[in-house]
Amino acid sequence: MPFPKAPKSNTMRNLIVVILCFVSSIIVAQDVHVWQGGTPGNETNWDEPKNWSNQEVPSEDSYVVIKLNNTGHYSQPEITGKVVIASLELQSNATLKIHPAGELLIDGTYTYTEGISMYGGKLNNLGTLELNNIDVSQTKVIALQAMNEGRLIVNGKVQNEQFVFQVSN
Repeated sequence: MPFPKAPKSNTMRNLIVVILCFVSSIIVAQDVHVWQGGTPGNETNWDEPKNWSNQEVPSEDSYVVIKLNNTGHYSQPEITGKVVIASLELQSNATLKIHPAGELLIDGTYTYTEGISMYGGKLNNLGTLELNNIDVSQTKVIALQAMNEGRLIVNGKVQNEQFVFQVSN
């Protein structure tokens, strides 16, 4: 005697649709900006939308990735005003310069952030670098090169048993 056929159910199909919608919303919620630079007349300008992969300047929810040789030039970003982002990744040989009047705030108050992940990049701070509520336990630092002639401010909860940030003046 054959087994009776189970009634057709849309439960599995509905579950798959819900999962796909959830995954899609997570992907859309990730605000990743990759530096391209090289816009004529604004080659190094952080605030130039055309210097970013998605044609918009990063915001407080952005995960920023800076690479060296994206589009065949060596234009690296420079911050001259106030910038607020969620996370920063400096890849091999990439450089980020914060000018004396510039301020970079990496803020994890409302968005999870690992702060700064450096993979052989260089951070040149002549202005202000501020880290708020970051999870440094997940921060990745490989071959850190940082020059700090400006201000470094660490505020809020730093989630790690040991936090060491060493820079050279």
